[in-house]
Amino acid sequence: MSDKADEREQKNSNCRILAAEEVMRIVEAAKSQRDRATLFVLCESGVMPEELLPLRLKGVGLGKYE
Repeated sequence: MSDKADEREQKNSNCRILAAEEVMRIVEAAKSQRDRATLFVLCESGVMPEELLPLRLKGVGLGKYE
């Protein structure tokens, strides 16, 4: 296994799934609508922060499937 894979596996071993109530508390504590939206996307899609952060709205096809 590569060093990156080992590092990822180690991080994942400390993870647990949050209950819906925990997610809502985190989202409600967010200070801006942008932060709340980001948290919802992370929770609902399962994408990692490093995959989400480079996205820009103009690069997302809302309601379009290609």
